[in-house]
Amino acid sequence: MSLALAIGLVVGIYIAVAFLRAIYYHYVTSARLIAANGVNMGGLATKPRPGTVAGTGGSPAAAPRGLELTLEELSKYTGQDGYRPLALSIRGVVYDVSSGIGFYGEGKPYGVYAGREVARALGKMSLKEEDCSADMKDFTEKEKATLEQWEAKFSDKYPVLGKVVPSLELTLEALAGFDGRDDSKPMYLAIRGVVFDVSSATAFYGPDGAYPFAGKECARALGKYSTDVEDCTADVEDLSVSEMDALRGWEAQFHTKYKVVGRVVG
Repeated sequence: MSLALAIGLVVGIYIAVAFLRAIYYHYVTSARLIAANGVNMGGLATKPRPGTVAGTGGSPAAAPRGLELTLEELSKYTGQDGYRPLALSIRGVVYDVSSGIGFYGEGKPYGVYAGREVARALGKMSLKEEDCSADMKDFTEKEKATLEQWEAKFSDKYPVLGKVVPSLELTLEALAGFDGRDDSKPMYLAIRGVVFDVSSATAFYGPDGAYPFAGKECARALGKYSTDVEDCTADVEDLSVSEMDALRGWEAQFHTKYKVVGRVVG
């Protein structure tokens, strides 16, 4: 065997081994991330859907009381995904209106109210999406009285889930302080600037977990199925089509499983 042929053979073996190792690493990492979030490679749920009851056709189960929701998180409470009840808020008080799905469900007379703050809309007796807010600065005395009447009716008829809280605005430096090392703080991570509370997944994303995502922006890492700290950034410009699809799948799963608490700024 010539020297050139021998060298070529060695190089070929080296490349093949490196390729197989890369594939192994990708699928091991994928499997671990899937185990953490309960999805399969296609982004479909592999665990029973939380918030549903067997035999009910996927009806939303009651959510825990005392919730603190940003308006962005409240927007998920439309009763359509089977994970959360149908809810709306009035002056920051969040009501479970699942029993009123005939009024507030999708396509129903007041369906525009689902998942929104509706103080202004109720006071003005409006069904316009732009009136779904807490802005009452220009209310007349009659509109104020109308709103109070609606509040009394909701208080009598629907259970209170919790309250609306302000959305956090965190720089990446501030986000780093929510990495799970301080037990007095919740644990956050961000995906394309959206900050999720992952305190319930300390075993996965905490300081001693398998994934170094807590306190970081991790869009790139999720798209690439990577646990490399260097991939914990929002830089996704060079991701392939399949990697962007994977990222969108993870975003959907995080929105389903974890609460949105704010945005990355700066």
